[in-house]
Amino acid sequence: MIRYLIITIPDKKVLSVDFEYDETKTIMDLKKCIKGNYGIPVSFQVLIENDIMFRVVNNYDLLCNYSTTLEMKIESIGMMSMSRLKYDTLIDFFGPKFIKCRKFLGNDTGTEQPFGIDETFECAKKRFMNDCDMRFLISIENGIFRDDNGDVIDFCAVLMKDEETGRLFSNRKHIHSTFIKITDGNDYFDMIKDDVAETGLGFNTTIGFLLGKKYKIPKNNWMKHLNNFPREKQIYIALQGLMKEVI
Repeated sequence: MIRYLIITIPDKKVLSVDFEYDETKTIMDLKKCIKGNYGIPVSFQVLIENDIMFRVVNNYDLLCNYSTTLEMKIESIGMMSMSRLKYDTLIDFFGPKFIKCRKFLGNDTGTEQPFGIDETFECAKKRFMNDCDMRFLISIENGIFRDDNGDVIDFCAVLMKDEETGRLFSNRKHIHSTFIKITDGNDYFDMIKDDVAETGLGFNTTIGFLLGKKYKIPKNNWMKHLNNFPREKQIYIALQGLMKEVI
């Protein structure tokens, strides 16, 4: 059983409904469940037009977090990248009718391949630009590190900055959910480890570039072809982790 929280942004009214989801259930079933709880018909189109966000949580205690922080409405986002893949994933996550999103080039990090979790978040932070005229800025950065077993792991770091308050949010506490083990990662790591970036935050060549070159696949989405785990999904999961800290 999952508790769906339906939050009305303007008046911060929180509605909740328990709904047992499985592969046979549809959105229509959820609508019927909401109608049964509140006695009103609900359509996703109406919800979107009335500026209502859906969130799914597994812990009812999170309700208090939802209801107390909604003053920080996410309505405009500046993405610190020109990547179409990142942009499309961001729009898919938040919904095109909830937000307006613009792509910005972002500052150069001076590091093609961030190495280390802290270092990757530092690279993501360096991408933030001034004067973007957007309420929130989001920076998405992939990095690698070696785990306790010596395996090379790819992960996705996301930072979001509230330009009005200066608050910074990240998926740092949930970073493990984005881990992807790189097959033969140590072999590729050995190829780039001597080409250290001047920033000291990583290297000048990405493992993705080497994988793309060897297997003739997109360097920015090698995990889709080699791990059956598209980068879009990895970013989506990273955004889920981010939002747990925001709301």
